[in-house]
This record gives sequence, structure tokens and C-alpha cells, in this order.
Amino acid sequence: MSEFWATLRLAACTGCGGHMPRTSRSSKPGWLQHTITRGVGRRPIFESVGDYLYFERLMKRTFEAEDRGAQLVCYTLMPNHLHEIVGGDQEGISNAMKSQLQPYVQWFNKRRGRDGPLFSQRYSSWAVDAGAGFVRTLRYIDQNATKGGLVKYPQEYAWGSAQAYLNGTLPSWIDSSLVRLHLKRDLAAGATLAQAYQSRICQPMSSTEFAELELRIQKACLGHSISSGALEYNSPDKLQWYEERAQLADGFQILAQRLITPGQLDAILQSVAHGGALADLAARPLPYIGNWLALARLALLQDICAVGLCELAALTEVAASTMTRRLRRHRTMLEENASYQQFFAQLLTQLERATAWE
Repeated sequence: MSEFWATLRLAACTGCGGHMPRTSRSSKPGWLQHTITRGVGRRPIFESVGDYLYFERLMKRTFEAEDRGAQLVCYTLMPNHLHEIVGGDQEGISNAMKSQLQPYVQWFNKRRGRDGPLFSQRYSSWAVDAGAGFVRTLRYIDQNATKGGLVKYPQEYAWGSAQAYLNGTLPSWIDSSLVRLHLKRDLAAGATLAQAYQSRICQPMSSTEFAELELRIQKACLGHSISSGALEYNSPDKLQWYEERAQLADGFQILAQRLITPGQLDAILQSVAHGGALADLAARPLPYIGNWLALARLALLQDICAVGLCELAALTEVAASTMTRRLRRHRTMLEENASYQQFFAQLLTQLERATAWE
């Protein structure tokens, strides 16, 4: 049983999440799409410099091809996901994504002796208008690495197009024509592309603006949870098979049995809420949810009580879509809030001691 708690702690430290269900795609010629591809369960998809370099080779091969049917405007490769703005018609964009993602998974798995899915089934995409919306999206993609704390400035991040635009080292497989169109006044006045990009595009986004755009993106993605958000798109059997294949590929044991009942869990959590070292953290407020302990309880009901999404929604008297958002909030906080991550890890330790399972 100790392996079970170790697995949960690993999930608390590395984040969890997963599936992006199918979204509608425009077939309009010349359409711009912002695409996001995430690792299944938010697992890392780039684990070494070689991984990043190989994916850039795939981008080069894809967007330099004479029959490519799509153009790459910008990109950022993050450790567990990647962003691109791609122009073209529906077929061209779909083929371009396939020619990047499929060979990368094969290469990634072969290098690691791994056999299982790497990406969350299918990339997500939505239309970007060629006006102000394009500039906002470009800024958002460029500043992913800075908001994620990987670098201080976009030009410092080696695995994104911002560095190439700003250093004057733009490769031939990136189409800068739309960016140049937005910067035409500066360019006509004698500025270089790098200078114009720095002054017009690299304006820092406020935290509010960044969060608002992220919220729109999350709504467009319609939720990413393998175990919850995708239920309306796939059968439970298919989702269980997909999740198990992904986890087994990374060496995780699948634990589907109910380990304690919801009542037993609540009795243990009550002692945490009313005393002990975690009481202050447990009481930290969260809008619409209550506090940190209430959010952690939802995740634990799934993880150790084997409560499904519909049952969990009924138990807490909220809609399934609301429950999906709350579970996603837990995963996001595990990834982005070090204090919450520590709180959840310590909570797991207390649960292990209270249940005294070996």
C-alpha cells in the first residue's frame, strides 16, 4: 500500500490532468489557428535538449515542404505542452500537426523503451483573427515561458520563436509575413524586424490580461480531464483503457479499487481542519469552493475513494461541468502553487498515517 501513497505524492509534485476533447475546426482558407498540444496527464513531453531539437527538426521538415499547405507563424515549446500559430486551410493545418506529432511520439517512445500515448489524444485549436486578437495571442505564446518562471524575458527562452524574431535569426520555415504586416509602419520608418518586434510585440502582458486569455483558451478547450471532462465524448471503457495505457507506459501502477469510504475520508479530514500543523493552510479561502481543504477533498474522493465524476457531482450537489472545473483547479494549483503542493503532499502523509495501511 505504501506504493499507492508514493504514487499520489508523485502526482502532487508533477501535476496531473490530461485529455483535451475534440473541438470544432474552421475549414476557411487562410484561417489562423492557435494550437495547443499537451502531454497526457500533463506529463512532460520534452525531457532533454535532444527532445526539443528533434521537435524543431520536425517543424522544419513540415513547414519547409513544398506541399505543406500550412505556414508556421510562431511557437513555444514548454516542458509539458506546446503552442503554435498556424495558418492555412483545415486540411493543411491538420496534416501539418500530424506530421509533427506522430513521428515525435514514435521517436520519444523508442528512445525510452516506452509503449503508450504521449499527447492528450488530439491537439486543440481555435480561430485567431488577424487583427488585435493575433497580437494578443502572439504575446501570450511568447510570454508562456516568462509566466511559467523559466526565463525573465521571452528572448532568453531557447525553445520558442520569440528568440528568433528578436535576435534576427528567423529560420526559413517560420512565415513572418503577418507579423511584418502588423509592424509595417515601424519597418517603413527604418526599424529592423527585431527592433519593431521588441517595441510592438514584446510589451509585457498584465497578470489580469494573461489570466483572461488563459480562461478563454480553457473554455475553447472544453476541459482536459481524462477521467471527467472527456466523458461526454468517449465511453468510460475507452477512457479507462487510454488512461491505463498512458500510466503504465510511464511505470505507474493502476489502482482502481476503493481504499476508504467517503465517510472515512471526511472523518480524517475533520481532524485536519480543526487542529494540527495544516489547519491554517487548510482554511485558506477559495472563491466558490470554500477553502484549500475543500478543494483537496474533491481530488481525494476521486483518488482514494474511487468516486466517479457523476457521483462526485451528485455528492456535492453541483453540475458535472462545475465539478470538472474544480478538479482542473486542483491540478492547476498543484502545478503553479508551491504552498498548495506542499499542503497536499503533507495531507497525503497524514492520511497514510491515519489509515495505517502497509
